[in-house]
Amino acid sequence: MEIIEVNGSRFDLALERFKAGYPFNFRGVSFRLASDNSLEVSVQSSWQMENTTKDTALGDFKIANNITDTLLKESPSFASLAKHRQRRFILIDDYGTGAVELCRLVENKIVWAKGVSHF
Repeated sequence: MEIIEVNGSRFDLALERFKAGYPFNFRGVSFRLASDNSLEVSVQSSWQMENTTKDTALGDFKIANNITDTLLKESPSFASLAKHRQRRFILIDDYGTGAVELCRLVENKIVWAKGVSHF
């Protein structure tokens, strides 16, 4: 579910679904409550998979973190659900008919997904 504004009935519906485990997308970043109670934050790589590097991935994760912080500030409702959860950042390549995980940010280090070549 794509969200443009952090108020109104569409956002309220997205939060209800979010509580039930469904993701929503805000400003190009997807948010989901994971089964381990962490906040899963997925962001589309700004580069094609074969051109994604450690530096480009870190840049994308920084953008995702900034958008997460903005959403927490702009929406007390979202903040009450997500503020105290551990964040799990995932970089994906969404190619239209599906998506693959490229890497994760773990303790400020890039952990590449199995089978993903990186430079």
